[in-house]
Amino acid sequence: MPLNLQALIRSVLSRPRPNQSLANFSTLQNAEPTKYPPEKGLVVSFLINSCGLSPKDAVAASKKVHFDSPGKPNDFLGVLRKQGFTEPQISRIVRAEPKLLTWSAEKFILPKIQFFRQSLVGVSEKDVLDTVSRFPCFLTSSLEHKLEPNLDYLKNLVGPKTTETLFRKGSRALFRFDLTNKVIPNMNHLQEIGVPPAFLKLSLFQCVGIFSLEPNEFKKLAQNVREMGFDPSKSMFVLALHALSGKACLALWNKCYQVYQKWGWSRDDILSAFMKHPNCMLCSEKKVTAVLEFVVRELGREARVVARCPSIIFYSMERRIVPRCTLVRDLASKGLVKKDWVLTSVLSLTEKDFMRKYVVRFAQEAQGLCGTYALREKNVAFFKLIS
Repeated sequence: MPLNLQALIRSVLSRPRPNQSLANFSTLQNAEPTKYPPEKGLVVSFLINSCGLSPKDAVAASKKVHFDSPGKPNDFLGVLRKQGFTEPQISRIVRAEPKLLTWSAEKFILPKIQFFRQSLVGVSEKDVLDTVSRFPCFLTSSLEHKLEPNLDYLKNLVGPKTTETLFRKGSRALFRFDLTNKVIPNMNHLQEIGVPPAFLKLSLFQCVGIFSLEPNEFKKLAQNVREMGFDPSKSMFVLALHALSGKACLALWNKCYQVYQKWGWSRDDILSAFMKHPNCMLCSEKKVTAVLEFVVRELGREARVVARCPSIIFYSMERRIVPRCTLVRDLASKGLVKKDWVLTSVLSLTEKDFMRKYVVRFAQEAQGLCGTYALREKNVAFFKLIS
């Protein structure tokens, strides 16, 4: 590779990045709240000065909590600080669940923190506090009726490590769902019809909402999905369950259907794509439109090509689809690769393999194109390959 391009790449990669560190946390001692009812003055001031909320957030939170003196809220904050919560974490908890300020932390909060510390041996104390602050619903859930039984059940079903991962992700299966009347019957039905353990785990991570369905409704849905041709022993079965469950999912399904039709997909195209990857019917209208528009207008392909491999839709436009496809399209225009290159072959490669196959390989013949791609990505892997 010519020395000047290599030097240019080295120069770009060695440039210091802008300081992206977060500003230090500070409370707004003298902030003037926006408009709020006079009777909320004490609450709003407390939320700003003692909890670190912005005036706007404080006013919003004050609608969900009321107290006439700061005694109990101060006690609550004191317990959190004693347990090791940082000020930003406390602000996050109060912003999401302001009603907790009026709870007895010793009685309702401390036992839950201790329970997580003792029951999740693979989760560090720091991670427990961070997770609880990101998902304060853990603190509002019943320890006796939700957290303890749900955690024990999941440990037995998928093992301690997977349960710990579910905790870190704030899974609703841990703190919201009705274990006895919904989760267990629905999970048992999946096992009865042949869903393997690996895909039971998948369901807890990617489509946990299906376990909020009533058992009879769940069984009917599972039967409908089987009749569509989905095999319970395959991962797509649980994804199809998710895509067809609940009003929110069905609303997305209908919106996606309309968007695909707008771009020329037939009913068979849509159903075929759904069979290959059910989640293609749960994408945002904006994302689907962006992908199809790029494929049609920038790559000159038919929109229906995406129906043959809908997984394309799930790649990042900014980080993968646009930079990779633009490079390969331009290489094809120079006759360096076939004009009928396959979208999925280009997009499914790991970054390292893509760099070797298209960037390093054509670094001499298309210096500008390949160099631009590497610089755009500030790709350290590429620099190592050519050094």
